[in-house]
Amino acid sequence: MIRKFVTFELNGTLYGIPTHAVHAVVPHLQADPLPDMPPHIIGTCSYREQVVPAVDLQILFGGERTEIATRSCSILVDVRRASGTTLVALLVHQVLDMWAVEEEAMDGTPVTGVRSIAPHFSGFARRADATCTIIDPNRLFSESDECFTEAALEAGANGREYGAGESTAIAEVEATRLLTIRIGEIEYAVPTTELERLLQPDEIDEVGSAGGILDGMLTVGHERVGIVDLAARMGISSSTDAAGCVIIVRCNGVPIGFRVDSVQTTMTVKTREIQPCELIEDAANAGKHSLGFVDRGAEPGIEVLSLCSSLSEGEVATIENWRRAEEGLLRQSRCKETERELEEARRNDGPLKKYGGLYLIVRSSAEMWGIRTTEITEILPCSDTQPLPLADPGTFGILRVRDGTYPVISLRERLGLPEFGGKSAVNAAIVFVHDREGQTGLLVDEVVGMERLAAMHLEEVDELSIEVHADLVHALARSDSRVYHLLDIAQLITDTRPSLLEGSKAVLKNVA
Repeated sequence: MIRKFVTFELNGTLYGIPTHAVHAVVPHLQADPLPDMPPHIIGTCSYREQVVPAVDLQILFGGERTEIATRSCSILVDVRRASGTTLVALLVHQVLDMWAVEEEAMDGTPVTGVRSIAPHFSGFARRADATCTIIDPNRLFSESDECFTEAALEAGANGREYGAGESTAIAEVEATRLLTIRIGEIEYAVPTTELERLLQPDEIDEVGSAGGILDGMLTVGHERVGIVDLAARMGISSSTDAAGCVIIVRCNGVPIGFRVDSVQTTMTVKTREIQPCELIEDAANAGKHSLGFVDRGAEPGIEVLSLCSSLSEGEVATIENWRRAEEGLLRQSRCKETERELEEARRNDGPLKKYGGLYLIVRSSAEMWGIRTTEITEILPCSDTQPLPLADPGTFGILRVRDGTYPVISLRERLGLPEFGGKSAVNAAIVFVHDREGQTGLLVDEVVGMERLAAMHLEEVDELSIEVHADLVHALARSDSRVYHLLDIAQLITDTRPSLLEGSKAVLKNVA
């Protein structure tokens, strides 16, 4: 089970509030002070024509008064009291992001050692990079505090209590919590159930084309995450050239980030209020991205998007292939020993120096093979191909990719290797490489990762030391007790070029 929290920091400590208790997160609501109140109850504020008690959490936890700044926020939470449920605005300096953690990562150990504030907490949420102390809004106020909040509500002459009657009515209707975002000049919403994390990166790492799907990559914790530009995906002009905000979701278990211009706030609507987009005339971008449309009365309506539904299974698989390859490179870059070896390789003037560099490592049969990343145009999941007549046995067929049709070679059959363990097709992928004649796909059994191979660790090919023809391999590389065969792509493709051309002509003639 996934538990989600809105996180923020007070006096250097990370805190979180369960999302099920959060009614909304809005820019700081100005509070009107009231006499004879405890220091942490700073007054009342107005939220959607409703008078709400305002609490400064930093004072409540024994600190100084929160200084209001540009990023200051009010977190509106539902607090259960003896008389019903009250909406309370919690003032914090800045909301950081949203955590989504497994139940196993929760620690319900009571917080001890700070007697004055321990009653407010229900435990901890832990991730590899941080620990978050969880606040239980229902434990925030003592019995005397409840009397003061009652007095604060009564002091708002035009206010009304968010009490037992309305809370019960809302509980009877299934509700959906939405996060509102901005893309260009348009505001949208996404269900918080899809969200895993929110980030504001300084910049996004550039990557190859990845089939035109990815805008870049980010390192989040210990994994690489592919970033999709949602504005470009929907055909909308972005209003900023900066990295903006990134919403992390998981599509079929694959972490994917969607870049948006900004994140606005959260809102709760009755599920039945989300209307099908085909019934709304101004839902201009309705399509596979949309879950529906919410009519907000006097305010402009808002379209509800499903981020995961905006990507096909093939696109998710392509992103996962690139992500796995990037993670292999990331592990290498973190290794200081590899950095030292690269420095030595740059000083090495041996005959194999020209073959050192960054390689995509793939598996074909039981062996590992290296393909220079400079020769790769994109990586795609294995798709249905059309067989080629007149082609040799190593030719897998042809594959239509967007506006082009390209030949595909089975690397395993081209090298004359046996099938390994009967599992060759489980993680199969097609790696597109280029030469002077154009692009060709190489069918491999699995994409393993990326590795930078230093020239000092390369060995010349001995005809007796490998199972395939030596002309097809530049060199052998040894890394962490593994052996990689560095492929001569030009030679591999050139040998099959005549049969590929003849087979392609036959297929095109049949199509015509």
